[in-house]
Order: sequence, then C-alpha cells, then structure tokens
Amino acid sequence: MLDAATIGEFERQYLSLEANSAEEVSHWVSRRHKGFRSSPLERMGEGPVARFARAELDELSFVNFRWNRGFESEILEDLDAYFVCVPHAGQMKMQFGQKDEIIQTTENIRVFKRTAGLKNIVAAGYSNLSLVVPAPLLEGRLENWFGESLAEPLSFDPLVDGGSGQAQPITGLITHMLTLFNSAPECLKNEIVRANIKEHLLAVMVEGLPNNFRDIDSAQLRKPLPKAIQRAEEFMHAHCDRPLTLAAIAKVAGCSQRGLQHAFRVHRQKGPMSVLRDIRLEAAYNDILHTEDTITQVAYKWGFTNLGRFSAIFANKFGDSPSQIARNARHAAPEQRV
Repeated sequence: MLDAATIGEFERQYLSLEANSAEEVSHWVSRRHKGFRSSPLERMGEGPVARFARAELDELSFVNFRWNRGFESEILEDLDAYFVCVPHAGQMKMQFGQKDEIIQTTENIRVFKRTAGLKNIVAAGYSNLSLVVPAPLLEGRLENWFGESLAEPLSFDPLVDGGSGQAQPITGLITHMLTLFNSAPECLKNEIVRANIKEHLLAVMVEGLPNNFRDIDSAQLRKPLPKAIQRAEEFMHAHCDRPLTLAAIAKVAGCSQRGLQHAFRVHRQKGPMSVLRDIRLEAAYNDILHTEDTITQVAYKWGFTNLGRFSAIFANKFGDSPSQIARNARHAAPEQRV
C-alpha cells in the first residue's frame, strides 16, 4: 500500500529515534503517546532494536514504527486520539481483552482509539506508518456534520481491507502527505494547504472508513437551504485566501455541515468544498495572468499540493494548462495584460 522508497526517504529525513533497548522504546513512545511498556520477545543482539520517524502537521502526527526485533507492548494510559496504521512489512497482533484480538498484515489497515490495556505483539521486521488524529478534532467534525452532540462514542471497524474502496482514500492521502514531507515541506507552511489537508482527512475518516455513524441520517436534511447556499458562497468568495473549513462555512451559512452539503448537492450538483476549489482556481488563474509567480508558487498559494492534478483541473476549467496560460500572458501586449 505504501511505496518502500517513499517510506525510506521519510525515515531518513524525519528519524527521531534509533532505540538500542526496550527501555528506550518505552520512554520514546510514552513521552509522545502517554504510558507505554515494551518487552523483547527475543535476544536483542547487535544494532538498533527499533527505528521511529515522526513528522507533524499541526495537531496531526505521522509516525513510522520499524521493529527490528520481536516485541510485546502494552498501553498503560488512555490517549484521546485515533490511530490509522498502514503496514508495509511484516505482521502484528493486537489484543483487546482476554479473547478479542486482531492480526494485521500488509493486506489491511488498522483503526483504533488508544486505550489502556491494549496489547501488541509485533514480529521482527514489522513496520507501519501510523497517522495519529486527536479525538476532539475528529469527534468535533462529526458533531458539526450532524449539527448536534454525539449520542454515543465514535468507533471504527478495527481492520479494513487495504485494497477496498473504503481504505484507498485514506492510504492515498497518507501517501500524498509523505511525498509532501519528503519533497515539498515548504508548501506545508501555507495555512490554506494545511486546512485543506485536515478537512480532507477528517472527511475520508468519518465518511469513508467503516464506523458507527457513517450510515446515520441527519434530521437536518428535510429540505434544501438556498439562503444558506447564498451566505456560504458570499463568505467563500470574500475569504478564499484564508484557511476555510467546512465547519466555518456551515456556521456562517447557519446550518449543519451535512445540511449544507445536501443543499449544495441539490442546487449546485457539487459539494461546498468543490465550489471553494473552483473559486480558488479562478484566483490562481488571475495570479498567473497578473503576477510573476511560478506555477508551483501559485498552486501552493491557493492550496493545490498535487501539481499534476492542479494542471488537469485547471485545463478542464479554462481550456488551457497553467503553463500555456502563463506563456500566452508573457507574450501579450502590455495593454492587454492590464
């Protein structure tokens, strides 16, 4: 699911620990993810027993755990966060209680909330990329989505087939994030980029990964909300240069996120974030015509981190690629470019 070269470069650039003992492993994980105890299942031998690489994007963490020896680990304290674990080598077993356990291989992803009492048994050579998402961020997204407090705790199916349509959006996003960390970390300083990534992440988690809220109907879908659409679009046009989220847009519109999504689907045949993307494409077009910024600078400025996709959707909307528009602008007479 994850490219070995991409993982290797991430480890090289963001290596945080080469542990030579179980104590070092326990200390490192406990400092970042609360109480954690690990014990070796085999002789330690020479060289590091584990390697951890870690990068952050605001509240989110991306951590690659590589185990060179077999370990048994136990979570000692709750951590109010959800983990999405995408393995790329080996296998592990997670034990929830006396009888409940799952076995993860490279064929599936693991999704869970970190609670005391969970135990892991990892085989030597096991390695996975973990996305760590604070629970308030994810649960707040759900509350805004429905426009009401959650009636029960959020829970995910613990194992998801890595080749399924349910897993592909999240693994694709993680792959894209690793590529940005490796090759274009400067674009992650852009507030619009960070907001877009988090918005997309929360959407694919709560709407894509199997969970106990995914198929619940919202009471706020009784009828379309045209006035809400008008308020939302005016807000998006006025503030498209800011890191807007669906929650902020829905608040201005005066409805739940899900209600706003429904209204846009009925009246615009696309979601509000797609409309915002189109507004930003117009702004990017204007920048290409009237500034000396490079195509890459313009794309990153307006939150487009995948340059190939940016070029494709730009050409689909305006009839020419960004580079062709830029060439045409450079060759235009001065009075035509005013």
